[in-house]
Amino acid sequence: MSTADEPNPYELLELPLEATEAQIRTAYRTRSLKVHPDRNPDDPDAARKFHTLNQAYSLLLDPLRRLALDAQLRLAAARKQRFAGYDKKRAALVTELEEREREVKRAKVEKRREEEMREGENERIREAGRRMREERERAVKEREEEAVREKRMAEEDVPPELGA
Repeated sequence: MSTADEPNPYELLELPLEATEAQIRTAYRTRSLKVHPDRNPDDPDAARKFHTLNQAYSLLLDPLRRLALDAQLRLAAARKQRFAGYDKKRAALVTELEEREREVKRAKVEKRREEEMREGENERIREAGRRMREERERAVKEREEEAVREKRMAEEDVPPELGA
């Protein structure tokens, strides 16, 4: 039960927190007959519902996992009750604080993303600079080779001196 997306096993089986193993088994059998895929061939979600029901059943029959779930549910209920007891101003302050904390976290993530983008841009610029430098060096080398060739051609084109 780490996220709010997961269904509460007690609610799935329509049981109180103090339910015994016998009550859990009875509720499971009753509910499984209603959601079993073989009994509901027209329901495309029947397999998912049955699987979720099986997970809830196995969780409630495992003493350690059930203790952890019970503690988590009691904490959530206590927090909800405590929050309901706040006056409107305190509730608004708590909500504002939680929102600011989320905003700080978002800002950190955004800052990290911007730094990564900046580093990527810097790397791209360094790579472009390296390529431009290589092209300049290649062009200088080609000009030097061309000058040497022209010098050789000029030396070959000079007629020999007469009388020498």
